[in-house]
Amino acid sequence: MIQQGFYINKNVPRPWWFMVYYDVATNADRDKVYGALLANGSGWNKATEAISVLREPNTAHISSDVYNHSTIIALSKVTSYMEFFNSITHELQHATAHVCKAFSISYDGEQAAYIQGEIGEELYKGVALSICPKCNCGKEFTRINI
Repeated sequence: MIQQGFYINKNVPRPWWFMVYYDVATNADRDKVYGALLANGSGWNKATEAISVLREPNTAHISSDVYNHSTIIALSKVTSYMEFFNSITHELQHATAHVCKAFSISYDGEQAAYIQGEIGEELYKGVALSICPKCNCGKEFTRINI
């Protein structure tokens, strides 16, 4: 599992924290995500439902705490690069919508597009490491091999 944390702060009124878990595959991975979801304000029922979803390949879960300006994204093991791209772009759309809603930013305007681009730039680093784990070009990330 790869774990990536980052802030966005260029296009939003206040910084927003993201924690992204890529390649969630084992019970230990899911336990870590479960704890993060609970710490981020998800209730027991929602966190348990998320873990259930993440047991299947090609799935993902996103949870945002709009009060504390934070988002957890978790992506399960995928069966192809196409499925991975589908999952990450799907969650990017949700993340952008959550941030825009929290700050009352119009989702169909330029500011939303800049927010999505900023999140996407940060996600790229974890995505690159997920696709090419041998290069370790994302040294600031934690690669957890369990």
